[in-house]
Amino acid sequence: MIRLKQSQWQSMCLPDKKDNYELLLVVHEKKSVIEIIRVSSAWATLKNILSQLVKQDITEAEYKKEVEVLLGFQQNSDSNANEIIFNWQRLLKSVKHSHINTYPKGIVNSGG
Repeated sequence: MIRLKQSQWQSMCLPDKKDNYELLLVVHEKKSVIEIIRVSSAWATLKNILSQLVKQDITEAEYKKEVEVLLGFQQNSDSNANEIIFNWQRLLKSVKHSHINTYPKGIVNSGG
């Protein structure tokens, strides 16, 4: 899950700034980088992925037993505001998109 502060979410969603923000996810185990995921034009990319939810693979969550959460709220560490939580593995890893690049072991090619 990814945790975004309200200010980060608001900045990312501003109409005149929507193409300026990227998400850079570093997937690691202890000190070893497993992969880096770069999402350019983060807001436009997330909106595009959300508009294609019907194309997602079927969930493991069984009817009336559990729910697979894609987006949600959780209080911040001071319990005075919400933070936005989203399931990056489900939203970003299961869809091919030109603005999502994955670099295994964190190795970024100089060409792209």
